[in-house]
Amino acid sequence: MGNIEFSEENRFEILSSLRSGMLSEMQEFRAAMWKVTITTNAVVIALVSWLFTKDFDFTLIHKVLLSLGITAFFATCLFILSALKQHFTDHAVVANRINKLFGVYEEGRYIEGSALIDRMPWL
Repeated sequence: MGNIEFSEENRFEILSSLRSGMLSEMQEFRAAMWKVTITTNAVVIALVSWLFTKDFDFTLIHKVLLSLGITAFFATCLFILSALKQHFTDHAVVANRINKLFGVYEEGRYIEGSALIDRMPWL
């Protein structure tokens, strides 16, 4: 399959559309990371407060099972956050490359004496 040739105007439209899509997805992923973090914290706070308000006489097997359950919960949350972060970073790299093509980081290109936007700090 060969390459498709685009005019300069079509390239600009495609890159603009791609950039806006990437930035909106990055915002959605940022919100998803916050939701996972807040939900995790809420579950942990609820579990700890429930455990401290009840008078339990845990046997060794109960303590082991509770420890394994808590460990599995945190491992799952860390996995989800790691996957979200990687996806967010992939989108940020593409958005950064498009920004470079548009020259938004070049000082004086759009605004005299400064860049249009600062570089993305996470890249």
